[in-house]
Amino acid sequence: MASRTVTIGVGLLAVLGLFELAYSFLAGVPGDQMAFGIIVGLGTLIALGLWASGRGPRIAMWVAVVLIGVTALAALASFFAPGIPIGTHVVSAVFVLLAIVAIVLVRGELGRGRARANTDQRIV
Repeated sequence: MASRTVTIGVGLLAVLGLFELAYSFLAGVPGDQMAFGIIVGLGTLIALGLWASGRGPRIAMWVAVVLIGVTALAALASFFAPGIPIGTHVVSAVFVLLAIVAIVLVRGELGRGRARANTDQRIV
C-alpha cells in the first residue's frame, strides 16, 4: 500500500491527466495540440493504472511524471508568447504549480524499491 503522500500525488497526477484530456476537446485547440493533449492525458492515466495494478510500478510512475512534466514545460511557453489572454496564463500557472507538487509527492516511487535498497547495506 502506498503512503498517503504518494496517494495524494497520484490523485493529483490523475486530475492533471484528466484536465489535459478534457482541455484538448473543450478548448478548441489546433489539431496538433489536440493530439498531443490526448496522448499525454491518456498516457498519464494508463501509466497510473499500471502503477496501481503493480505492473512495473517504477517505470509506470516515471512515464506519468515525464508526461506531466513535459506538459508543464509546454505550459510555461505560454508566458513568452505574445497575445495570450490572461486567463490562459492563470491556467498555465496553476497547472505548472500542481504538476510540481504532484511530482514532489510521488518522488519516492521513482527511486529504487525499499526491499532492494535495504539489501545494499553491508553488515560488518
